[in-house]
Amino acid sequence: MKNPPIKTAIVLYILITSLCTSASAIVYPPLPPDSIEIAYDDGSFINRGVVVDFRQEVRVKFTPLPGTVGGVLKEARIAWLGGYGGQFYLSIRDAHTGYSVSSNPRSNTPDKWQVVDVSTLGFVIPDHDFYIEVHHVSGTTLMAIFYDPNHPGSTKSEYTQDDGKLWTVWENTNIGIRAIVQPQNAIPEFPTIVMPIAAIIGLMFLFRRGYI
Repeated sequence: MKNPPIKTAIVLYILITSLCTSASAIVYPPLPPDSIEIAYDDGSFINRGVVVDFRQEVRVKFTPLPGTVGGVLKEARIAWLGGYGGQFYLSIRDAHTGYSVSSNPRSNTPDKWQVVDVSTLGFVIPDHDFYIEVHHVSGTTLMAIFYDPNHPGSTKSEYTQDDGKLWTVWENTNIGIRAIVQPQNAIPEFPTIVMPIAAIIGLMFLFRRGYI
């Protein structure tokens, strides 16, 4: 694995732990009907996690798949390493405009794929890249997300430290964060009720007569 560039006094924080079960043993929840998943890890994680805490936060850059543009981001899914529980919130960010929306803080679920419903944030998938960012809630303990270090050429995962302004690409590695999209043609719409003119006239007649 080619490690991210090391800056002065900055290292990439990674946990190796015996507190978790086998990475391959965590169960992946079924996808919602008519949804499309965008993922870069293949689930073959090692028993190791990249830290999310007051020093370091992470994100994954997603490129829309066919059929997802114009849809709504329905879920974000995160593969948490076992043994480390804290609180986090998500930011969904347009990679071109910088526009972002954020979820409420919540506790992570160690040793599980955590499904976070972000549909109420109303983030519409653009025709270009967007990010799902995982931010640590100040004052809570550290957490760690499974990662897959065996993806030569991948530049989808990033991390930031200290001021949170400078993101660094973690080359050849995919962090366990996935995006679930509800395509535009699967978004429910309220039915339009069309009444024949004769029916409308009939109702008006009954109303005037005092029957309704």
